[in-house]
Amino acid sequence: MNAYKTIQVNYMRTQAQIAELLSKIGVPDHRFTFLNSQKQLILEFVKKEMINNKEQPISVKIVIPNIDEGNRNQLHRALFYYLKSKFESLDFGFLEFVQEFLPHLVFNNQTVYEMMKPQLQLAYQTGSIHDFNLIPDKTKKLENFEEDKIMNDKDIKAFKEAIKQ
Repeated sequence: MNAYKTIQVNYMRTQAQIAELLSKIGVPDHRFTFLNSQKQLILEFVKKEMINNKEQPISVKIVIPNIDEGNRNQLHRALFYYLKSKFESLDFGFLEFVQEFLPHLVFNNQTVYEMMKPQLQLAYQTGSIHDFNLIPDKTKKLENFEEDKIMNDKDIKAFKEAIKQ
């Protein structure tokens, strides 16, 4: 990681600048959490967006891994520019908010990426795309998948394991 390696801007100043960015897009409240034992920085915020003509709160969670005292300023600065570029793309109308932040959106205390990762891994392993479920129905019977002739026994077992998580 060479970008921002020699940055002199203290991480607390960068957090204040991130708060300014969020405020400019209508997000008054946010939370930074530093989990020293897990070496993670987590930024969480909620943005209200119009969905189907109704204002909905959209929860966002961005996890920055491998952070420690030695790279804290550097990774905060990278997060600042990451967010700044996302907000600029929104200003230009490249994408909608939900599209731009999709992997970081939170449902049932998990990000969309965390929910989709096992299903994506299965799709890559099998070369087959099955129904992607953002909120899997764990009560749904699995017999339907065993009737699917595209999946072999190993794939079915992997799929069952993925939806148990």
